[in-house]
Amino acid sequence: MGVFTCTVCRCEYYDRRFLWESHRFKDKKVPEVELEFGDYLVEYEVPPNTKKIGIACDRNPKNQRLVVQEVTDGSWAAKLGIRILDEVLRANGSSLDVMGDEDVMQALQARPLVLLLKVSDLDVRDEVRRYADALRLTGTTANITGSALPMVAPMLGPVSAVGAMCGTAGGISQLSQGLTLPSGHVDQHLITKGAVTTTLGVTGTTLGTLATVFGSPMLMAAVGVGVIGLGTYMTIDANMNGICLACRVEKRDPAEDTATKIDEDIFF
Repeated sequence: MGVFTCTVCRCEYYDRRFLWESHRFKDKKVPEVELEFGDYLVEYEVPPNTKKIGIACDRNPKNQRLVVQEVTDGSWAAKLGIRILDEVLRANGSSLDVMGDEDVMQALQARPLVLLLKVSDLDVRDEVRRYADALRLTGTTANITGSALPMVAPMLGPVSAVGAMCGTAGGISQLSQGLTLPSGHVDQHLITKGAVTTTLGVTGTTLGTLATVFGSPMLMAAVGVGVIGLGTYMTIDANMNGICLACRVEKRDPAEDTATKIDEDIFF
């Protein structure tokens, strides 16, 4: 689980970028929580002049966490993209699941207020690229098998090509997402990884197709390309900052956040 800094607002956010990362995450700032792909842990600072956050919550009976049940149109929460079934974990560093309802009300009405939420991803393209990354591993397996067993290389060529095409689809989805966020911001992490993944996918598709005719040497070349690509995009994912969900949704100028004023009459 990576901790990254948003390139727009400079807040910290948490992003599970690798298939093998644990679903459970816990550090000194964050309670233990299960994350599926498309889930993020994000800190939001509520502007001081915001009277109402714009959410109504209920308790999850299993873990007592606050689960968003309603989001007021036009509210601070709606502008940030907070949605139904997102979870409010902490307020100013204190876990809300161990508080009584009255204490929760007081905590969420405090200003200044920093909230930690578990939120669902805003863009279906995130799911496309993650599953495409997984399917690409099928092509990598075919490349390795065909390199070790030359006699089956022509039969594995189509598998290699299809796996690489899945990788290409994932790369294109990343490029598209990075360039067309709802906020208008540009996510250099998604663009960089998308460009690398797309280039490798096209190359791998070509080599896999050629393997149906020329056999093992083409799959061996595909293995080499895959190893280089794997190292490259893993390095990008592990080290490159991106954009938090708040800045994906709304074109934000942190210097102007304190001017926001919300008057909705709702639970929080």
